[in-house]
Amino acid sequence: MSPLSKRRAFTLVELLVVIAVIGILVGSLGLALSNGDRGVAMQGAQSSLSALVSGARAQAALNLSNASIVVWGDKDDPETYLRRAAVMVNVKPAVGAAFWVRKGDVVELPTGIYFVPPDASGSLPAKFEKPADWSSLKYTESSSLNPTSLDVRLSESASSSAAENITVKGYVSVGFNAYGQITASAVNTMMVATGELQPPADGIIFKNAESVRGLVVSTYGISTLINEKLGFKP
Repeated sequence: MSPLSKRRAFTLVELLVVIAVIGILVGSLGLALSNGDRGVAMQGAQSSLSALVSGARAQAALNLSNASIVVWGDKDDPETYLRRAAVMVNVKPAVGAAFWVRKGDVVELPTGIYFVPPDASGSLPAKFEKPADWSSLKYTESSSLNPTSLDVRLSESASSSAAENITVKGYVSVGFNAYGQITASAVNTMMVATGELQPPADGIIFKNAESVRGLVVSTYGISTLINEKLGFKP
């Protein structure tokens, strides 16, 4: 048998994972280069959203488990508040409580750009559809879905050290099942906007109604990039 005949081909799942990793790296590079220009920074943030969605979908297929994007939502930590996100896989062991395993690097948005969290129904807050309100629009936890504390680990191993386990207070955003479809309870929209964090981290003021970007994910996991506010209307 020739050496060539022993070569193993890549599976579809492996290719999806490679594409997702490349996407996250490209998105991270875009953010690194974009902090000096707000318009370019918004494009970089949108690219990171797309990479996160691709990564979550690939991890769901690879792990045969639900995978979601988790956005950091602890207002007591202004450095990360609505600025960080990561792909996480939900693990439900036969014994014990379910927990999340982080997959890949944490993505951080440029300074002055924030994730817009969903409201209790899983949609974007209705007031974000009214440009006139944006001159004084202030986001607080009471105006949206309250963040929850998530048990996050870097490994699924039962022997993982306590140092590898952290608690993340945040929002579970876009999520996929093992078939690459968006989960029934998941948000299907992700949005980023320019804003100002108000001391002492008690809210964010969004002043520019047109400075928004994001994406909408179909039931079957296909992302559509949105480059203007009107594109987010249901």
